[in-house]
Amino acid sequence: MSAVFGAVSLFLTAGCVYLLFSLFGGCGREIYNTYTVSSSDWILETHGPSCYMGGSPATDLTARNTVSGKIITIATGDLTDVTSIDANSAEVVIHLRNRSFVYPASDSFGETKVVYDYQPYDDPADRASFRHWMAHQQEPADRAWWCRTIYPTLNPASQSTWNGVLSSHLSDTSKPSPTPPPYCPP
Repeated sequence: MSAVFGAVSLFLTAGCVYLLFSLFGGCGREIYNTYTVSSSDWILETHGPSCYMGGSPATDLTARNTVSGKIITIATGDLTDVTSIDANSAEVVIHLRNRSFVYPASDSFGETKVVYDYQPYDDPADRASFRHWMAHQQEPADRAWWCRTIYPTLNPASQSTWNGVLSSHLSDTSKPSPTPPPYCPP
């Protein structure tokens, strides 16, 4: 009885904060980081959910004018793909991986231009293919793209690991199989 009570008590304690936020207006947004824009009335802020359990990446990059209070959304998506931000009153350069889930929302704020520096190169078609593969990993064309484009760039140990991970997560669970076929055939 005490084990059941302890489990229910733990569940209620862990879920209580989330439940209270949900019942009384939701979780809201939280500022994660602030970046100054030198010689400017603007600052950059990254935002994300304030009560997401288990942690969450920042999902919005905004510019806020400290005098007027005006806010402009600069980018949305998974900001863990951003490697650095260089900011001055003339230009903000956002450095990020080419294969990213960051979506530009504005190319300027005030007199400041926003530039996206995709690394190691800027290839919009490759970026679109990557994003499509992430959403459709079981589709034959997307699977072939990954096996042709990303798989060969991995070292042999990583190839084996990723082949196993992807094939096990994407295998048809209605058909029991001791070993699922590799995601990328040899």
